Formats: sequence, structure tokens, C-alpha cells
Amino acid sequence: MTVIDTSSKESHRFSSVVHPSLYIGPTYGLCEGLEVRLHNENELDDLGVLMAQQAWRGTVQKCAHTSLSRVGNIVSLCFPNCRPERLEILAYLWELGFIQDDMVDTGAWMKSEVC
Repeated sequence: MTVIDTSSKESHRFSSVVHPSLYIGPTYGLCEGLEVRLHNENELDDLGVLMAQQAWRGTVQKCAHTSLSRVGNIVSLCFPNCRPERLEILAYLWELGFIQDDMVDTGAWMKSEVC
């Protein structure tokens, strides 16, 4: 079994710790004892989301869901140590997954104006 040492500065060179005072709303103990980190290049994440929405709008319809946030994008939260050159495409794919999930949940994929 391989153990990764996450205590070194090198393992967190792309991210910063989020102070608990920045959390929005109650956490119900979700992040207690965890070091929550966000990618330092969150703007690349946002760009990937906006590009996915633009591509979707141009071919299918408007987007109801978004993974954008004023605190930090969900991809920056879930992948805080992702290489910056990979963050935008990861956010693009993540957002397309959210959009597709919304389409399935609402049944919009079955409506003729979508296809």
C-alpha cells in the first residue's frame, strides 16, 4: 500500500486553505476536522463552466444549472491540487455532466424541442 505524504508544501502548491468563516450557511459538522482547500486558479474553472454552458446553449437550449459559486467552483473544491492546465477541461466536462443530469431529471431530453 502506498501512502502519500500530504503534509509537504509541494503536495499543495496549486491550492489554499479555505477559512471556515467563508463557509456559507450551516455545515452540520460536514467539514469538522478537515482542511478544506480550493484551487488557486479558480478563474480557469469558471471559464470551463462558462464555455460548456455556451456550447450547450448554442446547440440545444438554455442552461438552468450551474456549478459557479461566489466562494469557489465545485471543481476547485473537489480537485484542489489539479494541474492548472487540466482544470478548465475538467470543469467543462463536470458542467456538461450537471447539465445532462438536469435534462434527465426533468425529462427535457424526451421533449421534441431538445432533440
